[in-house]
Amino acid sequence: MQKSSAFGKKVQYGTWLYQEWEVMNVLHEAGAAVPQPLALGERAILMSFLGDESGASPMLHEIAPERAMVARIIDDVLWNVELMLDCDCVHGDLSPYNILLHEDRAIIIDFPQAIDPRLNRHGYALLSRDIENVCRWAHKHGVNRPPGKITSGLWRRFVHGELG
Repeated sequence: MQKSSAFGKKVQYGTWLYQEWEVMNVLHEAGAAVPQPLALGERAILMSFLGDESGASPMLHEIAPERAMVARIIDDVLWNVELMLDCDCVHGDLSPYNILLHEDRAIIIDFPQAIDPRLNRHGYALLSRDIENVCRWAHKHGVNRPPGKITSGLWRRFVHGELG
């Protein structure tokens, strides 16, 4: 992998894919709003389809929901962020581009960059960025949640083992 050979890149890709598979399984089993992982292939993860006969469910950045729905969505997302943290997982790249709206529920996708905050010194910063991104989306739609207060409160509870 250090030499960036074709074999090294293949091993690295397989490691990332397997890590995403493991994260999705842990989160799905814990009850997080993530697609159900069905099978792990050499190059992809097969997961449940989120959509209907007209196509895939939209990403949050593609929609303009009413304020009441935005409040519900942001609260669902923040609940999932807390559950993920309780499972020792920080998404690391959470934004309206990797949250789908499926049957009026927020579903979080795209986990290859997820980290274990117990093992990564950037855990707090990544959690903070995730929360800021989703709170910024909600704010643009008229719903305010204090990202700094949410992040510090979640992190304090995580560090003290008070989640879950």
